[in-house]
Amino acid sequence: LAKPVTAMVTLILVSQDKWKLDEPISNYWIDPDLENDPNLPKLTTRPLLSHKSGFPNWRYLNDSGKLDFKFEPGTQYQYSGEGMEYLRRALENKFHKSLNELATDLLFEPLAMNDTEYVWNSSIDENRFAPGYDTNGKPYPTVKNKIANGADDLLTTIEDYSKFLVSVMNQDQLSREVFEDMTSHQTASTKGKHFGLGLEIYDFEDGSYALSHGGADKGAQTIFFLFPETGNGLLIFTNVDDGYKVYEKLLIHYLGKKGKEIMKIETSK
Repeated sequence: LAKPVTAMVTLILVSQDKWKLDEPISNYWIDPDLENDPNLPKLTTRPLLSHKSGFPNWRYLNDSGKLDFKFEPGTQYQYSGEGMEYLRRALENKFHKSLNELATDLLFEPLAMNDTEYVWNSSIDENRFAPGYDTNGKPYPTVKNKIANGADDLLTTIEDYSKFLVSVMNQDQLSREVFEDMTSHQTASTKGKHFGLGLEIYDFEDGSYALSHGGADKGAQTIFFLFPETGNGLLIFTNVDDGYKVYEKLLIHYLGKKGKEIMKIETSK
């Protein structure tokens, strides 16, 4: 669940008029794999946050191992971790700070998220770290990033991430215009859902909506749902490959009819 934090850092900067949603990212960063690509002027923050960048999920999945555009930015949906990493590089180049430093200034310190970092450092007590497990109960090696990844491997706790999510619901540090952009349908994603800016949107039969994002990695399955209109939310962290198996019971137990609607969306074809 690193991507929502990266997105919120960006949207706070947009709200402060220090960053533009629709300015070409090439003003601040051009990946060496993409030099002189004709799509660069069309690549802005908006398609990066709504997963319409044109990038694959990860460049290493390409036979060449190089980053490329699969389609013109802004024209269709393709979930992409590379897009969030591209945004990280641009932010760091413009502000001359690491993403971890930007997030610390804008989110971690103001919200007293004292146990949240993008990078592993000497102050972290490894005895408090919950390792991830495969379905046979074998632990995976602990990833200890030295460089922030805008899309992956955030270190945090349930308490800290809950503070972050409450801040999102309360529209802290976001202008009304930016919040409305964030919660509007930017692109249809999958299974009847839409992406706004950085977050997925579930629309319910009664006209209400939820903001959501999931996260999956080796030994981790995580998800949250926020209901800004009521101030309610649900955050689930698991540290096993098949942790998603608990989602349905928890969603229905805590969210009732809306939990059933979410599961209907997720299981529809």
